[in-house]
Amino acid sequence: MIIGSRPTAAFGVDSSFTVDPRHVLGSMLEIHGSRYVTLTEIAQTLELLRQRRIRAIVSRTFPLEGAEEAHELLRRNALVGRAALVPA
Repeated sequence: MIIGSRPTAAFGVDSSFTVDPRHVLGSMLEIHGSRYVTLTEIAQTLELLRQRRIRAIVSRTFPLEGAEEAHELLRRNALVGRAALVPA
């Protein structure tokens, strides 16, 4: 697991990494990213989740056929909370 960005200029270490797509697919791994939070914020959030003091809120669901609409709303930052695709 890699959490947060560690810029070379600040940490003196190259933060790049390589990914073997066969391993990712074969192991059913997921890669997630966000450019809007700091490493400290992520660590604090993970701790709150571990303590079960917070939970993700799904504010809107879409049928699988509505995936494009959901993505468009995400692109426009028009969703509050989380969206979920629900297979029929």
